[in-house]
Amino acid sequence: MTTAVSVSQSADRPTDTLPPEPELEAIRQAIPEDLIEDLGEVPSRRLLQRIHAKLRGAPVEWLTQRIRLRRRIITSLGVIEHFAGDIGNTYQEIQRRRQRSSAAPLPPAPSSPEDIAALIAEARDILSDPQAGSGLHQWARDTLAAHANKTKTAGGGSS
Repeated sequence: MTTAVSVSQSADRPTDTLPPEPELEAIRQAIPEDLIEDLGEVPSRRLLQRIHAKLRGAPVEWLTQRIRLRRRIITSLGVIEHFAGDIGNTYQEIQRRRQRSSAAPLPPAPSSPEDIAALIAEARDILSDPQAGSGLHQWARDTLAAHANKTKTAGGGSS
């Protein structure tokens, strides 16, 4: 039986336990094939494990979204690993904020119009909070950009 290291684990160091294969495959699928071809790099298992560790529990959908929104600046797979670190830090900060406010933890990905509306409301709250860090502000901008069309089609919109 293997256990994770619990001594002040850095986000840059993977845990002693390896992530399950389906999670690594989900991360691999988040990287578009044509991007891999353009870069001439194939993501190694080790890179996928580092990305998994840096996501720190954040949904892989957030990584997919960031890759789609920032694709033009991706010059290597290392940029995607950097994105994962930003996403993981942002996710953990959102989780801390929600714990302090006794809100429920974030769902993996919003699917219903109500979930999307709640996510958009949270993103707007973060953008209006001068205390929120730049990582949270970036997440909020990316979230609003990614869901802009969904709110129009789901009957939502700004109020």
